[in-house]
Amino acid sequence: MVHAACRFVPPSGTTGIIAFNTIDPSVSPGPILGTVIQQVNFTCNNNRAFTVTANPASGWTMTSGLNSILYTPGFVASGVGRGNATSIPLLTNTTQILMSNYQNAAAGAYANSQAITLTINCPLCGAPNTIVATIPVGNVTGAVINTCAVTQPAGTLTFDIDPSIPGTSVAALSQDLKIKCTKNDPVAVTATSKCGGATPLLDSLYPGCGGFQIPYTFNRVSNATGAGFGAGTDISLGISGSINSINYANAPAGTFNDLETVTITY
Repeated sequence: MVHAACRFVPPSGTTGIIAFNTIDPSVSPGPILGTVIQQVNFTCNNNRAFTVTANPASGWTMTSGLNSILYTPGFVASGVGRGNATSIPLLTNTTQILMSNYQNAAAGAYANSQAITLTINCPLCGAPNTIVATIPVGNVTGAVINTCAVTQPAGTLTFDIDPSIPGTSVAALSQDLKIKCTKNDPVAVTATSKCGGATPLLDSLYPGCGGFQIPYTFNRVSNATGAGFGAGTDISLGISGSINSINYANAPAGTFNDLETVTITY
């Protein structure tokens, strides 16, 4: 008996599910590939050519609130039937999100808000020569995480202190500390001093922190907002420092040191 036409295996297995799982926007290079969670299998008449078309044919997106990410579904575009005994998987693991489309995505759980219809057409298979599979709304999913990465490590604050000069000594900075974070992700920045606890100090015996100490001011931003990893905009943490002459006027000559640990919370 010759198996005519195309059919799904089993007949109820016409719904596909694809998951991107956790999407880290700091990952580079892309693309990120999706995983087929529920496959669509079908058979067609042996040695009969078939084609597969998608509706919509382009513009596929996953959304999270007002945010969206473009993706491309992976499916077998054409092939040859293998008869009733051999099923053909319709979906492939080439479903992908390009790096340019996820690097600036805001954090959140994403899902497709538009169903995809996949039509399998086999003109020479016999009637019916067309069958339709679907990837329903909510069946393509992924979750963009909040994350930050240091793009430029902190430099060194160097004070050139002359106790005979009244006023304020301002530190020269070799380079600022810069980070990139998930788009719209709020970032809190704190700092602790090795020698000063709540009040930063320069100490002549660092790291022992038991010698002559000079209080100083350590500056950095308290809060920031991520602009996305592909936006080309690093967040500068605005590192700087100053010392009032009242605090160094009676200091002995010598080399003073401290270590500031900056913590970025997101």
